[in-house]
Amino acid sequence: MDIELRYLKECLTQLLRTPSPTGYPREVMAVVGGILQELGITAGSPRKGGLLVRLPGWGRPLLATAHLDTLGAMVREIHSDGTLSLVRVGGYMMQSVEGENCTVLTRKGPRFSGTIVTTEPSVHIYDEPAKLERKPSNYRVLLDERVSKAEETKALGVQVGDFIALDPRTLFLPNGFVKSRHLDDKAGAACLLAVLQALKGESAHRAASFYFTVYEEVGHGASAGIPADVEEVLSVDIGLVGQGQTSQETAVTICAKDAVSPYDFELTETLVRTAEAHDIPYRLDVFPHYGSDADAALKAGHDLRAGLIGPGVFATHFYERTHEEGLLATSRLLTALLLDKESNSAA
Repeated sequence: MDIELRYLKECLTQLLRTPSPTGYPREVMAVVGGILQELGITAGSPRKGGLLVRLPGWGRPLLATAHLDTLGAMVREIHSDGTLSLVRVGGYMMQSVEGENCTVLTRKGPRFSGTIVTTEPSVHIYDEPAKLERKPSNYRVLLDERVSKAEETKALGVQVGDFIALDPRTLFLPNGFVKSRHLDDKAGAACLLAVLQALKGESAHRAASFYFTVYEEVGHGASAGIPADVEEVLSVDIGLVGQGQTSQETAVTICAKDAVSPYDFELTETLVRTAEAHDIPYRLDVFPHYGSDADAALKAGHDLRAGLIGPGVFATHFYERTHEEGLLATSRLLTALLLDKESNSAA
């Protein structure tokens, strides 16, 4: 069964242009809910947020999960000059957002663009700005508004606790590369949607649930909301491309171990066997500084076998890059896992 690349990229585009820092899920949930509705799929929503799709079928029920929440920030303080201090939402280096455009999502409704800068942003003014410690207290959000006092910023409706979304700067290049913030994990979510589109009208597949979570970046995304009959959980997240890693942007990564634990041996072997049986390019890898929704499910006490796959992504938690071949390989592997009785029966 073929994955439609055009559809996958359309879904990814919609997801990337929708702000969804962890804790602010309503807009992206509405987008995914609309896509599912167009596919004729009904989704439920756990109380903590996210979307859950259930597909009846044969075999041990599998839960495939991808997260919609992204890195971002929140207003911590409004300074006397009208600029904002921020607190990070999710784990990233402050220098990875230095000079980035952003949007303040006020709780009162209006939105304001701005730029994340250091307190010493110009070499023409400060003696040694490169030596400034890159910690949150040394950063400000400079609003693109005529404000020079705290009172003027507050008058706009900006307040402490407002979310700050980082601009994704998405680029789809003619040679297949995709560059953007928040490929972690909107790339995985787009793969899930492409698989659902490919399975539309198909009944002879493994029993499966698709869980789009909204708190993965802070560690508890899939800790709740998992159906009681699920026996295996497969996180569809990012593979890590870089020095010391085997992952490639043009392949699907099958993770054997992350910072929390080794993944289930039998499920990992099933994934490898399925990829090889269907000529899907894959890489086995280990991630020393990484956690997933599958980890969150296990930590919460769910009795599950856990696995992790995802497209190779370069410069994770920075300005990220992947390739459409890696997106296709990830989608194809999940589809094959759900359709291939022989690979599943050998586990």
